[in-house]
Amino acid sequence: HAILTAPGSPAEMEEVLIGGVRTRVWKNLPPSLRSVVELGRAHGEKVFLVYEDERVTFEAFYRAVSALARQLQADGIQKGDRVAVIMRNLPEWVVAFYAAASLGAIVTPLNAWWTGEELEYGLTDSGTKIVVMDAERYERLTEHLPNCPDLVRVYVSRDRDEIAHPLVRTLESVIGAPDSWAGLPDQPLPAVDILPDDDATIFYTSGTTGHPKAALYSHRSTLLHAYAAALPDVMCISARDSVLPVVPMFHVNAWGLPYIGCAVGAKLVYPGPFLDGKSLHDLFESEGVTMSAGVPTVWQGLLAHVDANDLKFSTMRRTVIGGSAC
Repeated sequence: HAILTAPGSPAEMEEVLIGGVRTRVWKNLPPSLRSVVELGRAHGEKVFLVYEDERVTFEAFYRAVSALARQLQADGIQKGDRVAVIMRNLPEWVVAFYAAASLGAIVTPLNAWWTGEELEYGLTDSGTKIVVMDAERYERLTEHLPNCPDLVRVYVSRDRDEIAHPLVRTLESVIGAPDSWAGLPDQPLPAVDILPDDDATIFYTSGTTGHPKAALYSHRSTLLHAYAAALPDVMCISARDSVLPVVPMFHVNAWGLPYIGCAVGAKLVYPGPFLDGKSLHDLFESEGVTMSAGVPTVWQGLLAHVDANDLKFSTMRRTVIGGSAC
């Protein structure tokens, strides 16, 4: 512990005052989620996000975040406003999250498995002003939109049908499809002063009694989750890694991965909607996956395919398993 936290080390500690309480924190932690976006841009044309045939570089990601952040600002989003993200694991999930966070808004990822009624609860309980969602989630929410009085805009991605609703606009009309993000204007993020202990995210608990409860995180506490995983002797994620989460991004086991990937230059690979042991193994091999995370069921299916075909993991070095008995 003394070696890991020594002066000059990545995990060097210092004391700061948080809410009137002196607290030991990591001195070298990025000050905000916005700063992580700016760190990520330094990785340039290296691939950051992979989804099926789509490949997004760090530079293209930065441009998409900047473009969406500017649009959200034009829509009236200010520091402290709530912006919800509701979609499956897609490159747009990460862009929407960081665009809102870069403005100092409080990002509210909602459970993409919730019903329309449950999504309505999350939006109204959090006081969300803008929601970014995919077409499947929008279909569930459509009839509930009149019951969400705080909403001023809904952005829908990957919808092939024309949407005729005064609140709704396609996300592609703002940033285009992922393969086109590299061609977006080169412009800085909107200027916003964000402090480490400003509110950053709301994540909802599982709600074992009554409705799910909203848990509020600061920029500092949100980043702690990710920074810990990148440290030596923990997960030690670096620019050499290709990380594949078989976990939804709204879940606590996955939402830290984009921060790590963006800060250190690791690649994030998102599997498509139809997944079995063979397709997952093929993705591991084609993308050189070195790390992954998933529940035991995922690994049982994967290992059954591997054992039956006498296959090996040529690049894997570590995995995270949780959620039920291993």
